[in-house]
Parts: sequence; structure tokens; C-alpha cells
Amino acid sequence: MTPQRRIRLTFAVLVTVAIIAVGVLGRALAWPASPTAGLTVIASGVAAVVAGGLALRIVLVVDRNR
Repeated sequence: MTPQRRIRLTFAVLVTVAIIAVGVLGRALAWPASPTAGLTVIASGVAAVVAGGLALRIVLVVDRNR
């Protein structure tokens, strides 16, 4: 597998994880208040921010190296 293909695959996976995490976050915000809802909101929010940040980092590094 070429490095460019690995970068594209990693970027696609990170974007997919971020989209799923935001979807779970949206649904969890509609749940009644409970410890489970709170933990789900926190976990999905952190996952969305981390995945989005890593995807952005890939874009910036690839763009800088062109």
C-alpha cells in the first residue's frame, strides 16, 4: 500500500468516526438526564473532537508538503 493511499484511508476513517460520533452525540442529547446519557455525551463529544482534529492535522500536513 502506498503512503498516499494510507493517508487517504486514514483520513476517510477519521471523518467517518467524527460523523458517527456527532450523530451519537445528537441522539444522546435528546435522552432524559441520567448518568448514562452524560457519559455518552462526554464520550461521543471527545471522540468527535479528537477524530476531527486528527483529520484536520492530516489535511494541514499534506497541504504543507505540496
